[in-house]
Amino acid sequence: MTEELVGRTRELGDLTDFVRTSRKESRAILLEGPPGVGKSALWRAAIEAARETHVVLRARPDSAEALGEGLVGLASIDHPEHVETLAGSHDIALLGGWSGIREAAMANLARLRADDVVPLGDDTQSQVHLSVGGFFNASRVFTMNQLLREDFLIELPAHGVLFVVPNRHLVAVHPISGIGMVHATTTLIRVAQGEYDVPGSISPHVWFWRDGEVQQVTRPAEESTVELHVEGMLEQVMREVGLIEDDS
Repeated sequence: MTEELVGRTRELGDLTDFVRTSRKESRAILLEGPPGVGKSALWRAAIEAARETHVVLRARPDSAEALGEGLVGLASIDHPEHVETLAGSHDIALLGGWSGIREAAMANLARLRADDVVPLGDDTQSQVHLSVGGFFNASRVFTMNQLLREDFLIELPAHGVLFVVPNRHLVAVHPISGIGMVHATTTLIRVAQGEYDVPGSISPHVWFWRDGEVQQVTRPAEESTVELHVEGMLEQVMREVGLIEDDS
């Protein structure tokens, strides 16, 4: 999916020039700014530009929590006036190391609650549930069982859930149970794409969660659309609920 940057032509041009002139020596560039100004979107656009002339390698710091392909959480401190991200090993060490910080962060996420919960659709088989909240609301997918229980009264869904986190304030989920998944997927794609182009964007894609395992299930397609990829865990659960017949 192509991401449109509004009002960032100069910055994107500077990044593109930097990338294209960095072919013979090692160089670095730092993106700085307060939360919500579009640093992540600018970074992603620069990566896409770099693919035209470079082989792009991605990395994440050791002090990070991965949740499936492409979803990574960094520990942060919620100050009264701003949010400070802890990405440096020095900061992590001063606070007692990553294991202790991770434990405290997960406990704090588990205590968060949504500001509002909204159902989309009247058919319970295809209904999508929206959770809207503060700066860290989308991060609650790292404690998915608690989020499902507290926001949607869903206890340990047998076949997992589809979910989207288009921005830091919004989580939308659909517990898979049968044919209603087809319509729910369309709804989730619409929510993800419609709520992604805002400050604090995270992902325009749909994900599948089951028993702590996460799989990205939509991929970019032609003409700025996305398509569902039925494979791996998602294929298995679709067979369980009768949406795919066994080859035999």
